[in-house]
Amino acid sequence: MKQEEKQMRQYLRQIGRQLEVTGTLRERILSDLENDIRAGLEQGKTMDKIRARMGTPEEIGKRFSEELGTDRKLSWIWLPRAGLLMSAAVLVIFVLWNLLTGQLLPGMAGTNEDSVAIIGGADGPTSIYLAGQIGGSWTEPWNVILLLVAVFLACGAVCLAAGQKRRNAAALILAVLAAAAALGGGILGWLSPDGIGLYLAGGVQNLWFWAGAAGALLVALGALVFVIVKTTNRKK
Repeated sequence: MKQEEKQMRQYLRQIGRQLEVTGTLRERILSDLENDIRAGLEQGKTMDKIRARMGTPEEIGKRFSEELGTDRKLSWIWLPRAGLLMSAAVLVIFVLWNLLTGQLLPGMAGTNEDSVAIIGGADGPTSIYLAGQIGGSWTEPWNVILLLVAVFLACGAVCLAAGQKRRNAAALILAVLAAAAALGGGILGWLSPDGIGLYLAGGVQNLWFWAGAAGALLVALGALVFVIVKTTNRKK
């Protein structure tokens, strides 16, 4: 019986991936299918026979799409899934790029700082300025990394809360971490050596950063509100 239960859960998960509906309707469909399957198991039927009678997950999903008029249209759940994949890809590329260019860790920029010493004829203030420009700051890659992590965690939280098996506790933790990462990225950007100066002067580079920071924070807070609402409705 445990094996049949496992096969039933796997079958329902596969069907859930093919359903182009979300929320209460999705849960009702899966619940009705589960009751139907359990009734067949109680009558002594095997999962193989039940699957042969009900059809493949793709066939079931297509049948419900035709009956409900969805016609396999793109549902909103693909938005956080796409955001999850895109933020993960950008995060990996950004981290690898900073590793290759030696900007990820403070000690990796040492060779650039040493190169300032060979510039002759520079006075004190000029040498300090050149060191800051060549050596960079450890906050500059990490503030962007935290913002990307925030978007990734926020999208993951929404996907968990809206999935077939709701994991509200894990989704809430991810949403809180996303908000914290977005705030941390903004704070690091503000504390960077040129963060305040270029921001006040209207520098284009920092203007893009603060726009991204505001966007990441809004995404994280939106995910947090979404998860809280889902958790509250679940308890009712």
